Amino acid sequence: SNNLTKLYKTNEASLQLEFESILLPKLTSFLHGMHHQYASFGPTVAIAKRWLYSQLIDSFLWPDECTELIIAEMFLRNFPMEPSASPQIGFFRFLNYLAQMAPEEDMLVVNFNDELNAEQISELEAQFRKNRKNFPPLFIVTSIDLEHPHQHGIWSSRAPSINILQRVQLLAECSIKLLAQDYTRMSSA
Repeated sequence: SNNLTKLYKTNEASLQLEFESILLPKLTSFLHGMHHQYASFGPTVAIAKRWLYSQLIDSFLWPDECTELIIAEMFLRNFPMEPSASPQIGFFRFLNYLAQMAPEEDMLVVNFNDELNAEQISELEAQFRKNRKNFPPLFIVTSIDLEHPHQHGIWSSRAPSINILQRVQLLAECSIKLLAQDYTRMSSA
């Protein structure tokens, strides 16, 4: 059993090393590309992170990568329309995405440079539906993960927990209602 513990620790350490030396730099490079491709990408991410922190949801409870990847996916997929030139509109779409997502049924696929083909994505979706409990509460997969099969969902594997995820969804719903009330008040003034 001591050998098993040692193996587990070594495995944990090697996964962490792979994460920090291979996966994270690749993600940083892709996100850097997004900054150049879409002028409002960076400011949208900054507003979203600021909003989460203001709700006392820090990067330990909700990793920054999760925010960056959700927004990257919205921009890449033109969700639900052309990428917004306005960071504020991008932020409203982020809130809307959070409020409407069904994480128990849906996984988020961020397909940088269309590196994942339809077959890979549907195979992953089938695995996800069949063994939902084996995946993190917020399951985000990127083309980077697929090069490292034992690392699926690495960006959200540590956090958010199911409780934090539900809390953020509720906060997003409440924020949208408040924004809608403000808008209605301003338009009728």
